[in-house]
Amino acid sequence: MYTDPYKFRPIVTTCSTDLSVLSCWHDYKLQQLKPSIETYIEDSNELWGKLDSFGPLPANAKLLKADANSMYTNIDTEHGLQILEGFLVELEKQGMLPLDFNIIMIVKAARLVMTWNLFKYGNLYFRQLLGTAMGTPAV
Repeated sequence: MYTDPYKFRPIVTTCSTDLSVLSCWHDYKLQQLKPSIETYIEDSNELWGKLDSFGPLPANAKLLKADANSMYTNIDTEHGLQILEGFLVELEKQGMLPLDFNIIMIVKAARLVMTWNLFKYGNLYFRQLLGTAMGTPAV
């Protein structure tokens, strides 16, 4: 079976569009939840502080890093939305959501941002059907 080694996707700016405004609001709301994530590390200084707290590492210890490639283009949209909603519901059960945090509104905004990436090339209009649009603030 032949697999095309090249993966193409458009890179489209959404600056000053209605979708961009919604995406900025969505990002602002989700940024409020970062402290609620156990594995959240704000920056490299915090990471080094956590590593220093372990004390000396064994002589044979190795620190590794890994980068995700094409992560956003591989997110199954429906699965991503289900995970987001489940995460928000769990935070709500734990009393960790801000009072003005409307789960239904956040999930609906995410659906719009993730599924309505429209763009024009020449005389043709396109809608991204697979993956998640990159370049919007919320993703």
